[in-house]
Amino acid sequence: MIHNIKICYFGRQGNRLIRNKFLKHALKINNVNVQEIVAPSKDDKTIFWKLTTSYRLFVKSLKADYDILWVGFGGSKFILLAKLISIIKNKPLVYDIFISSYDTYVHDRKIVRDKSLKSFYYFYKDKFTCYLSDLLLLDTEEHIKYFVNTFSLPKTKFKKILIGSFNNDYKPIIDNNKFTVLFFGTFIPLQGIEYIIKAAKLIDKKVEFIIIGDGQTSPGIMKLYKKLKPKNIQFLGLQSHDFVMEKLSMCNLGLGIFGNTDKAKRVIPHKVYEIIASQKPFLTGKSMAIDELFSHGKDCFTCNLANERSLAESILLLMDDPELLNKIAKNGYNTYLRNCTPEVIGADFKNTLKGLIKN
Repeated sequence: MIHNIKICYFGRQGNRLIRNKFLKHALKINNVNVQEIVAPSKDDKTIFWKLTTSYRLFVKSLKADYDILWVGFGGSKFILLAKLISIIKNKPLVYDIFISSYDTYVHDRKIVRDKSLKSFYYFYKDKFTCYLSDLLLLDTEEHIKYFVNTFSLPKTKFKKILIGSFNNDYKPIIDNNKFTVLFFGTFIPLQGIEYIIKAAKLIDKKVEFIIIGDGQTSPGIMKLYKKLKPKNIQFLGLQSHDFVMEKLSMCNLGLGIFGNTDKAKRVIPHKVYEIIASQKPFLTGKSMAIDELFSHGKDCFTCNLANERSLAESILLLMDDPELLNKIAKNGYNTYLRNCTPEVIGADFKNTLKGLIKN
């Protein structure tokens, strides 16, 4: 009989990353004992600091009592050390890989040239990291297919754990005097913000667009904005999470992602979960990943990816059909309650971990 599960969250302090914070909370409210053995957040990259930190983590992990060693998202640099500890302690190693560095930097963001030495580094880093882990966490079946096919891995190594969201503490408000559409993000290529700018120009003054965030594609976005001169966009820059959630509670429609990248077709972005947790309807680019959880016209609305005309027409259709908009918002929130809360996702994660424990 399996006792109460004890998990060691290992490596990087993870609360800055919402994925790690959410999953730790989700396990704890499902009565899983989560202890943390993490490196301090000090920004010191000297060899001496790295060696002494690794040694302390190693010693603490060997002395601690737990059933499973779990490295959170963003902790790839700790995988080798974690694997050594898991072998010595004879405990399973779970890694929330969440994204492929190779896919992200080479194909999606195009920061690294394909077929370059650096691209090979990212490819084999991902492959080696996957090889060392006993179980890998990803957010969609489409993402799992990518890893299986790209890195020649067995599907049994992977488990889909949805991103989910905390509930929005701000109560939803509607201003019937204007129709407001909100996008928030980190301005990366898969988000396709350029198509939002072009759609806003096609719609012009009928709809108010609010865009929150900053990042890689920001210079190109602002150049396009100055060229097209749409009169219905507010850029609010980087803002706190609370600010974004308050703005979301007051908008009519939340926007997902629309970019022309393969990765855009494999993910359900975190913003989608936050929108449905806020009891708001969302519109995003159609993809196989979105179809894993949502149904067009029922609990979401989708348009063609990388197509500003399809995006603009969808926004206008929803604006002119309040009944459909309300239905999507209501059903979206029900989808959140059934599948995407910390309680539900934590229970699924807990059951997966149970199956790894050696009796």
